[in-house]
Amino acid sequence: MIALTTRNLLLFIRNRSNVLFSLLGALIAFLLYIVFLKQTLEGSWTDALQAGNAVAALARGPAGTSAVTAADPVTVSDLLDPWLMGGILSITAITTALAGMGQLVYDRENGLIDDFRLACRSTWRIQASYLAGSAIISVVMQLIVLVVTGTYFSVVDHVTLPWRDVAADVQLAGIMLCSAVFGAALAFALTVSITTQRANSGLNTVVGTAAGFLSGVYVPIGAVPAGAQHVMKLWPGAYSAALFRRLLLGDAVSRAFGRAPASVAERFREDMGIGYGIGGVLTTPVQELALLAGITVIIVSAILLVRWVSRHVPMANQGRRRSEHHLQSES
Repeated sequence: MIALTTRNLLLFIRNRSNVLFSLLGALIAFLLYIVFLKQTLEGSWTDALQAGNAVAALARGPAGTSAVTAADPVTVSDLLDPWLMGGILSITAITTALAGMGQLVYDRENGLIDDFRLACRSTWRIQASYLAGSAIISVVMQLIVLVVTGTYFSVVDHVTLPWRDVAADVQLAGIMLCSAVFGAALAFALTVSITTQRANSGLNTVVGTAAGFLSGVYVPIGAVPAGAQHVMKLWPGAYSAALFRRLLLGDAVSRAFGRAPASVAERFREDMGIGYGIGGVLTTPVQELALLAGITVIIVSAILLVRWVSRHVPMANQGRRRSEHHLQSES
């Protein structure tokens, strides 16, 4: 199993185009945010920040950028940049795990799986090697995205992220690991019926695009209709995004809206996907972790069940028809 996992990792790393395309969803979200999404969100929440007295003077420059006085403890970028990073990490956890699972599709298409079965004679070890490799790829890619986006926002927007806190680092690593494991499981289920590289490329494109919307990165959940919000709440990546956002934002939301009514901060969290309204109250981190695991298990189980039924029901029907034909021949 270790040898197969190492082999899968090396093949993924050597394919530079595969590595780049696995990050395509995260790169698109990052570029869209820099180009125009951030300005749109700034216009939506600047008044709320002024009402909370966290930003006392906010001037709009000729290019549409925000200039905040040095005395202000929280800026618009302090809220929006970590929010975006959380969503991008959620996208990366799933899309890169799916890209890592592309090796399984390649081996299946070229008949290498049968060779591995002859040598290993353990189907579960072979499958576990692909799952382990996919999860490791997801963790590494999340770390790369975290460093790149964090460095950019620190240099350009002077945003301070909670990286120097050991407890926060441990929690962040735990969320990354959980997101990678569940992302690998989801990727395995999605590719279980894929037999060609062309079909797998189409699947990666669809999932990469959908993940950005369903995780509330391209459009925050508060800006979409109620029906679409229900769909987003059925996507496991939405809850990993919420966990990342909570941790990266720290107490910035509380400080930003500290002097405003409590409903303002709660509305910001709900509209921006830092917690989701279920049953009239916002979810807690423990509930979000449970929903991440539970929804992933349900989706994976449903896909595998459909796969099992589609394979065994025709075989059972074919066997029954053969038996009926045999009885008719004897009579």
